Amino acid sequence: MKIKDLQPYDYMGKIEQVKSVGWLEGNFPKGETDPKLVELLEKFPVINKCRGFHLCEYCDDQIKDGKIVGETGNGEIWIVGKDQIYAAPSLIIHYIKDHNYLPPQEFIDSVFNGISSESDLYQRKIEEAKETAVYKQSTYEETLSDVQDEMVKNLSKEVDSHILKELFKKGDN
Repeated sequence: MKIKDLQPYDYMGKIEQVKSVGWLEGNFPKGETDPKLVELLEKFPVINKCRGFHLCEYCDDQIKDGKIVGETGNGEIWIVGKDQIYAAPSLIIHYIKDHNYLPPQEFIDSVFNGISSESDLYQRKIEEAKETAVYKQSTYEETLSDVQDEMVKNLSKEVDSHILKELFKKGDN
């Protein structure tokens, strides 16, 4: 699911005062980051965990012999900065480490200078933000359609990847 960086969070309910970071799809900004950024992000708890998981769409060969071997994510990391809260998929750590994703500077600054996830203030700020969430009321049919669309999209990417690999193999002979 793509949410443009620094747009209002709109994944598990819309929360206007929370900014989204790292909900990637297609091209994204790349660059070097301080290695300490990943180290700090790894200290934040994964919240809003989902039953399923999301595979990294930028990695090849994520499924081998019917088993998932690629990077997966199933939740979010929330950063509470001095003046702003940011929500990112838990895969943001992988995106930064393995795909050179360069998050917005204000997000990076908040990771380095924000409120520790171990403090009571961190939890209080997140709970206050979640209380303002506006949830879309979907019918069963709309939800089923959304899930089916996402499954078809993911399957199409996997099939396309396999077809291209087979074509390149044939071209090498």
